[in-house]
Amino acid sequence: MVDIPAAGKNDGAFLDIALLQGARRDSPMVLPWPMAGNPGAILSVSSAWEWQAFILSLSLRPGVPEIVVAKFHRAQMLYFLAWLYFDLIKAGELVALTALELSLTDRYGQKVKNRKGEMRFADLLKCMLKDGLTDEKIPMVRWPLPGGKSYPVMNPAVVGGPRSFRASGL
Repeated sequence: MVDIPAAGKNDGAFLDIALLQGARRDSPMVLPWPMAGNPGAILSVSSAWEWQAFILSLSLRPGVPEIVVAKFHRAQMLYFLAWLYFDLIKAGELVALTALELSLTDRYGQKVKNRKGEMRFADLLKCMLKDGLTDEKIPMVRWPLPGGKSYPVMNPAVVGGPRSFRASGL
């Protein structure tokens, strides 16, 4: 069992490189990953050490509630283990979305509850827009369109994965 560190402790100890030591790859891990200025970028990683450093670059900033950090570390761990089992990327995205939903519920839940006490994820995401998180503040996930326009990535139907969580500034 891997220990999940406390909030704000992003030293990477929970991503133990020894878990990946025995894995040998014949070729680099290659996957689509939006980068600043290039939403269609391709990420290529050649070693487990490089993969660990990349996953750690997705860490949350200090000050995020501990329970959210713990959930997000689980998402990072799944991404980390995708070096061994690539399908875990999708599981990591789902866990990251859960962490995002948890943080949004904590921050905006009382604002979006309906009369039955229910909250919709889309309404929570809209609160981020009202607080000033716009496409312009997340340039790495803007998809350029002809005429100088961009695809509205903050549309709740298309937000997903650790990339979105990280880009939210949490």
